[in-house]
Amino acid sequence: MIGSLVRNRFAALPVSTQAALRFYCQPSTSQSTKSNVVEVCTTGYSFTKSSGRVGKYGIFWGHNDPRNSICEVPGITNVAAMLMAMIDAVRVARKDDSLEKMVIYTDFNCPPGFHSKLKTYAMRDFHSYLGPKMKNAELLKDLYESTKDMNVVFKHRPAVEDKKPNYVIANILEGENYASKSRPPDSPPIEIHCGYGDEMEASGETPTTSSEGWPHVYTTALYKSSKNGFKSASYAVVWPEKRHGNDTMHRLALVPVTQFRAQLSAIEEALKQAVENRLPQVVVVTDSQAFMTNWRKGWTKPSGTFAPNKFLYNRIRDLTQEGIEVRFRYETPQKDSPVWSLALDKCLEAIDLPVVGKDRSEYNRELKEILLTETDSLESSDVHRVRIFKRSPNFTSKIVWEGEDAEYSDKHNEEERKTHHALFAVLEKASASGMRQLIIRTDSPRLILSAENWLPVWHRTGWRNSLHKPIADADVWKKIWSLKKTVKVYWELMDPMDDNDKAAAQLNVVSISNKV
Repeated sequence: MIGSLVRNRFAALPVSTQAALRFYCQPSTSQSTKSNVVEVCTTGYSFTKSSGRVGKYGIFWGHNDPRNSICEVPGITNVAAMLMAMIDAVRVARKDDSLEKMVIYTDFNCPPGFHSKLKTYAMRDFHSYLGPKMKNAELLKDLYESTKDMNVVFKHRPAVEDKKPNYVIANILEGENYASKSRPPDSPPIEIHCGYGDEMEASGETPTTSSEGWPHVYTTALYKSSKNGFKSASYAVVWPEKRHGNDTMHRLALVPVTQFRAQLSAIEEALKQAVENRLPQVVVVTDSQAFMTNWRKGWTKPSGTFAPNKFLYNRIRDLTQEGIEVRFRYETPQKDSPVWSLALDKCLEAIDLPVVGKDRSEYNRELKEILLTETDSLESSDVHRVRIFKRSPNFTSKIVWEGEDAEYSDKHNEEERKTHHALFAVLEKASASGMRQLIIRTDSPRLILSAENWLPVWHRTGWRNSLHKPIADADVWKKIWSLKKTVKVYWELMDPMDDNDKAAAQLNVVSISNKV
């Protein structure tokens, strides 16, 4: 128990000092009689034993108060224990609907006006002025969220001052009764940060097998905030074995700019490469503890609401479901590691690159910029030509290869009648036949715009639209994207339909009538 540890700690105190403890440690009041002002004293402590580091914290409301508690949490520091004690005390105090003001005495060395400071930290997304994430950021955030609508005053009271312990320490020494010896069952989940080298599967579970021999990709980010308030961030992806992927670096264009967003963007970029290169397995190494913690919790906070940047979480989650076995590994950058050094160098270089912003150039291209013209020269004169018709009252089949009968199947349904399904069928046949170039003539301007203007944007945004919602028929569009890498497509628009188009349409009708 924490009591025995503290007793050993203060066993060497002079007898006169121990005699003065009772006078020194009397609380002024645990609750004011003039107004509903609640006072509570908290402390936190951490130590190491054979099983590893253990933290404990105590909350003292007053002599013989049933709310007094001592809680043990494995693997945390003394500062984390102090913050947890305050969060737990606030949780208990909020049950009193008549609460007007709360005074928390803590041995956490908080600055003056700590409640206002928490708001400032929140505005910076709990990053320091120099950019890195603050230590115990998740606990500071929980403390802010739980007290932002309360009248709370934090007062620093050292665990020991002039060789005299504070309220909680003294009452533990004197054998004060504590009703709760463990964390209350209705307490919010405790944030236990992962350690160096910890891995988890895409499901959030701890792996039961080794990832030795898997391809590894390292991701990191850099954040910078200038004195005038300008913020910038960059991220990098580095593959130790270049046969698995390409090293990349980017300046973060998302607004608002945070290091966490840059870290998530790096993870997304790494997984995109792993999926496109068809790796069966990959270990994504990240230096973001917040990512590991939020991913394991399904991106939900203790209140049940979603953690920030859920749209990036959705895109990363989609990539983990692309038939590749993914594990995430936490590491802090190591100075003597060539891979980490390269990743950090790339971040330093990328953070000064121009901000590109959202690339909408594909959206703005007009049809005339995409269509094949008479001046275009093809690599071969025997390029195959195919027509794709959108649905019409006169014919149902969509595909007519030049010199062949119309494509028809008894399995036609509403899905197969969509023009992009026809495009996939065309590209699949062209790729299987070894075609390198193909002229597609269609009466659907939307099909051309989708395949040339919007498809690259969907690929870049994780197959989601501007509202971060999954696009319709994403699986088909992904296959089209992959096939277009092997088959160069030239487009022609039937505007208006010429005699050959009408003949193909008539062939379509005759072909279907003969097969029905």
